[in-house]
Amino acid sequence: MQNNAHNRGMKYAFLDLETTGFDPEKDSIIEIAVIVTDENLNEIECFESLVAPDKSTPNLHTERITGISLEMLEGQKLWDDIQNEVQKIVDNAVIIGHNILFDTGFLQANGIDLNPDNYIDTHELARILLINEPSYALEVLADTYNLSKSQAHRAMSDVETSLHLFEFLQNITQTLPQSYINKATGIVKKCPEWIAGSIIIKGNSANKEFTIDQLYCSNDDKDVPEKEEMYVISPMQNMPKSARMLPTPNVLISTNRIKSWMNDSEAFTAKECVFALQCAHRIQRKYRGKNHFNLYFEQYAFWDHVCMRKTDPEYETVLEEKAQEGAIYMTPYAFVELYSMLPNKSIRIQNTTKTIKELLFANIVQKRTKDFISKTIGVQNDAISFLTRDIARDIIEPSLGHNMTPFMNYVLLPVMQQYPEFLEYEFDAENNQWLKDFFTPTDPDMIRWAGVHGDNGSLELSYFSKKSWDEIVGKLQTCGITFVDTEIQNPIKPLCDYFLKAGEWMDGVDNNLKPVIQKPKNLPNIKSEAFTNFLAETAYKAQQKRGGITVVFVQSIRKLTEIAEYFQSHHPHVPTYFEKIYGGTGKFLHMIKDVKEGVVVLQHCRKKELKSLPVTNIIIERFAFRPPHPLTEHLETECKTNSGNWWATWVVPMITADLLEKVTFFDNVQQILFMDSRENARWGKEVIESITGFNKLLEADLDT
Repeated sequence: MQNNAHNRGMKYAFLDLETTGFDPEKDSIIEIAVIVTDENLNEIECFESLVAPDKSTPNLHTERITGISLEMLEGQKLWDDIQNEVQKIVDNAVIIGHNILFDTGFLQANGIDLNPDNYIDTHELARILLINEPSYALEVLADTYNLSKSQAHRAMSDVETSLHLFEFLQNITQTLPQSYINKATGIVKKCPEWIAGSIIIKGNSANKEFTIDQLYCSNDDKDVPEKEEMYVISPMQNMPKSARMLPTPNVLISTNRIKSWMNDSEAFTAKECVFALQCAHRIQRKYRGKNHFNLYFEQYAFWDHVCMRKTDPEYETVLEEKAQEGAIYMTPYAFVELYSMLPNKSIRIQNTTKTIKELLFANIVQKRTKDFISKTIGVQNDAISFLTRDIARDIIEPSLGHNMTPFMNYVLLPVMQQYPEFLEYEFDAENNQWLKDFFTPTDPDMIRWAGVHGDNGSLELSYFSKKSWDEIVGKLQTCGITFVDTEIQNPIKPLCDYFLKAGEWMDGVDNNLKPVIQKPKNLPNIKSEAFTNFLAETAYKAQQKRGGITVVFVQSIRKLTEIAEYFQSHHPHVPTYFEKIYGGTGKFLHMIKDVKEGVVVLQHCRKKELKSLPVTNIIIERFAFRPPHPLTEHLETECKTNSGNWWATWVVPMITADLLEKVTFFDNVQQILFMDSRENARWGKEVIESITGFNKLLEADLDT
């Protein structure tokens, strides 16, 4: 089939499928909808049909997302019955939809002949043309720009919405300045088979120019006066919204590097073309921070080519600009990367436990599979595969004593042990030197570990330099540290003393406002089979008793999914919202932004947008024990060797900080329930007492 869409008037087929899963080989198409239009979006024909599943069938999860139950599909046509009709409809048409390659992949796997270049993805267009959207999910964009016409996640409603979004994006292209159109034209010429490019470069008859946005927002944080010269180190998620951040070079685009990348590339893939257009659009609007570029998937690899480096004159200019400011906020990762370039100023550390942990982990130097692969040197793909195989066979599995798990399998390497046998594979000069330093070290302060993912075969090689860590701590001590914290000083002081060995406290806790935490009556053991159902039923009872929103904090995606299945089976009338189940964080936050009643289950999300929810109850599943990490394993051994108490130094501060964050995250909460029976252990009592003032939890009766 020839791609002649450029040579005549286009026929558009706006299309959407509903499926039972993500794998075209295993999962079924259960609904298809198509609206065919001419180039001016005049409707030519319309087709929709439910489809009886021929592979996997709908489950509770897919039914909740699609609104299609197994009962609805009984007696419907099989795919074979409609395949020829679908083929006639999409023949010689440009297929358009949101994340349309998902749909075309299913169509091709089910016998539909498609030209792989005859598509336009409204998701790609939206990421090019719309800047700083919280989410680029179809339903979120439709709600934001009032494009929805009917129920989301049924095929025809999504088709109609995609059509309206496409029309909306076409209209935006008419406002693009001619200077951008000129740049975009040069980019699109590098990928002539990418049809969506013709939409971008049609031109701007109005020749309307953008308003230039300011790079830095003003700092109105009254706790840290703007004129006072200091550094404030805090994890990103705990930064004040108005903080004047010190960006690291890797989060800023380099205009010189993006120009070189574009000029040096004779041709672009469609993905590279999308990325180049995204960059050009944002540079046109004077954005240079990575957070404005809305990257996804493989675009992060593209970003590595065009971001700044510490030695770039452009970045030196950034540092000079920031030096004129007073209080400068930075993440622990920024401090570790830039400390040697920063003049001495007093330092305030916020969220001490998280900050110390991030300072430690920021000092890790790591190489992953993608870092060894060059798209211009194909042999490297084979070399990294062989290297990964050898490391798994000769290091990982012998150390584990069993076959690898389907997750990342880490092994600490003995200090100074040499592995010259892993240097036989050839990479580029930079990677060859890195591997030589890693496998044949000369520095006894180098803590190394290797990891191989048992499922996807990805490789991680990492090391932590104790010498570098001592330099980082030395810089902190020279500047002078003040801990400005909402945490409680006693349980985390051993952590500060052990790792930073300096610092004064400015305690931010009002000890008269300690949160009241209870446990439900008849609480089963956390390891028992009855626990999950008890946890979910407790959430139901708490929500029914007090109304509003009950938030449940869980530790694993499995627990989150089990609670979702429980509510679907036992209390389907209760509005429930689950992080991760229905898409990314932006989509989830948009979904719950106006929620007033129901149950919200969270695993990792702690976004500030959540704080506006009318939360009446908080339920916490368990103490937050994290999976072991090679670095903390080494630090634990070192601490015990020096007669230290690792439990008091690391474990209790981490657990305490996590629990305190959860119980204080929402304001005006009426009840907090803690479900971990280990609160009766000696260490559990210490954690509970440090937060509540009592070493034992009172019982709450939800049945009265």
